[in-house]
Amino acid sequence: MTQDWQSFVKTVQHDRRESKIPAKWRITPEVLAQATDLDVTKRIPTHLSSDEIEITGKTASELVRLMASGSLTSVQVTSAFCHRAAVAHQYLCCLTEVLFEQALKKAQELDDYFKATGKTKGPLHGLPVSIKDEHNVAGTLTTWGFVEFARDGPVENDSAVAITVQNAGAVIFCKTNVPQSLLSFECSNAVWGTTVSPFNRKVVPGGSSGGEGCLIGAGGSPLGVGSDIGGSIRVPSSINGLYGLKPSTRRFAYNGSKMPFVGTPDGVLPVNGPLASSVEDIELYTRVQCGIEGWRIDPNVLPRPYVKPELPKKLRVGYILDNGICKPVGPVDRAVRKVLSSLEKAGHTTVDAKFTSGGDMMFLTIDLLSSYNKHVAEIVAKGGEGYIPSVKPHFLHERPIPNVEDLWPQIAKREALKQQFLSIFEDNNLDFIVAPVIGLPSYLHDRSWDAGAAGSYTMAFNLLDLPVGVVPVTTVTPEDKPKEKFVGRHPAEQVVHDMFEAEFDSFVNVPIGVQIVGRRGFEEWVVECMKVVDKAL
Repeated sequence: MTQDWQSFVKTVQHDRRESKIPAKWRITPEVLAQATDLDVTKRIPTHLSSDEIEITGKTASELVRLMASGSLTSVQVTSAFCHRAAVAHQYLCCLTEVLFEQALKKAQELDDYFKATGKTKGPLHGLPVSIKDEHNVAGTLTTWGFVEFARDGPVENDSAVAITVQNAGAVIFCKTNVPQSLLSFECSNAVWGTTVSPFNRKVVPGGSSGGEGCLIGAGGSPLGVGSDIGGSIRVPSSINGLYGLKPSTRRFAYNGSKMPFVGTPDGVLPVNGPLASSVEDIELYTRVQCGIEGWRIDPNVLPRPYVKPELPKKLRVGYILDNGICKPVGPVDRAVRKVLSSLEKAGHTTVDAKFTSGGDMMFLTIDLLSSYNKHVAEIVAKGGEGYIPSVKPHFLHERPIPNVEDLWPQIAKREALKQQFLSIFEDNNLDFIVAPVIGLPSYLHDRSWDAGAAGSYTMAFNLLDLPVGVVPVTTVTPEDKPKEKFVGRHPAEQVVHDMFEAEFDSFVNVPIGVQIVGRRGFEEWVVECMKVVDKAL
């Protein structure tokens, strides 16, 4: 007899996660119950030693240099991050698979190799790296937040992402949480639970790479790998005060994972990318991806090495403060204006991009991603858990699977929008564009669909297939509380501002970043532009 799904997921959580956390690192229920503070970023370090605090306070780039010089060992670094990740998870529910034991074994092997040869095994030598649930790691579950996929058992192969980071010398020490189906800016599912923001537990950490954003934001990982098909790297990066990069398609090796659906063929495609605590770390991961000859792993990857560009000393920077469907709320608008002011003070020129097609791009992206609703319904029915509240609205209406005749008009519309956006770059001679990440600082739990228009800022650049970085800028402060009622142009915009006004206290202390948008295939250029913005701030 098949085990009921509730009992099954309890077993999965115990066997693959809770029991793998060493007893000495477990926090008692009494201590967890006493932690009523919404911001737990200061509470987490109280469980660590001074050495662990120092190690986990360093960036990935700093850590690989220290290990390459022999100043730190991989065992020291991996153990510190395993402990901090364990603590963060107990407050925030950000992990799926706990791989500490095998990670420490791998770290010891790398230390032994370095001691014997004086050499490292790659640019990520000894660095603990976290991986989103979506990416296959041999011997672990790849669930997409579905009970039925958890029942499939551990996968047998490594994904291109896992192969890439391990060949570069990294140590995979955990996998992180995602929303059911991956199609949400939240991070909740029936298999692993609900992940919350480390900065304000009343709101979400973003999605679908929400577990990654939460863990790194809480200091529990120096570098993580997520994926992005509608904003899934950029939204968690912004909400958790991180740097992130969504590359163009076919630049980073991606294949080798469970891929039950990707929407309409060649409509909007997923990519993998990094989340980290410095732009230097984003460059580090990008160099790794571009230096591995990824076309030998993934047949879709273009054979292009990393080439660092020389930027003009004075840049022309476009900006978006209103995409035509959703004006961002006050502190998000303030973040973009802060970047523009800082760039102008540094001698750069800013230009209004006059971009107003955000609504058209959002709705077309949703259409192109919705052709698999029937397939998702079958997976959820087999699992027995039903849809969770945060994703249920998307799947309420079954959409027909498009045939070629239906697809061509949508692709033609997408190509016209690409040409339109290229004209913005060309007509204004722009080097990059600054834009909000989302129209809100974050979302309330189970309410992201209601405020869907806020996500239009990220979806546009998946549809256009442009490389986009995220740079952290500010946080929501009590002074950001709206002083007067916002009157929207339509209901979709109104609900975003109503949510912010009615639940303002839930957003206080949440970080806010901005998008740095480049031309297709200009990943290295975007990284350099992120450095310019970071320095200006």
